[in-house]
Amino acid sequence: MQIMIRVVGLIALSLGIVSSAWACSCAPEFRKFEKSYAMAKAIYVAEWTTVKLSSEIAPIGSGDYLEDVQFVVAEVFKGKRRAGDVVRVRSTVGMGVCGASVRNNPIWLEALPKPGYVGPPIAASLSKSWLIYEYADEPFELEYCSRSRPMNQGGDEDVALLRSHGRQVPKPKRPPRAVVSAGPNQSLEPTRVGKPPLAAQLQR
Repeated sequence: MQIMIRVVGLIALSLGIVSSAWACSCAPEFRKFEKSYAMAKAIYVAEWTTVKLSSEIAPIGSGDYLEDVQFVVAEVFKGKRRAGDVVRVRSTVGMGVCGASVRNNPIWLEALPKPGYVGPPIAASLSKSWLIYEYADEPFELEYCSRSRPMNQGGDEDVALLRSHGRQVPKPKRPPRAVVSAGPNQSLEPTRVGKPPLAAQLQR
């Protein structure tokens, strides 16, 4: 199913005018794989286990709230995280903010409706397993401006890139050294390249 990111809060379609356009402004460079990989302090796949909601920091009437999520790391591509580590994420989610809800509520990732559909936005289904690009210390925020994504909504594509990106080219093996048996009047002591043995020099 195709999806689209919802970045506008309320859209008035009458007269083709956009009103109440509260939006999160995303810098294009943060969407590029190479830039995101270079800037991230850690990159890993993790599955969230608990979600707690709070409106403690939200202004009255804003509709924003705090989503406190606990993840468990499964696979690491960059950084000091290890499988089994517990990671805490705290994101401000709501209309016009950049935080991405792991439950997609409020909706930040929409399923693309079928042609002719008329109705409210359809929330895309999000897996509990995410690919996370970590840029700050815990508890950090999941933002939809970054490349952090649920595995079933693009995260798996980045995982394929990361596995390829992180693959080290094996060093070529050294050729086996030739073994020379010494004759009765021969020595196996190494000699310098380009110079005759010392005994030959003294005979000159």
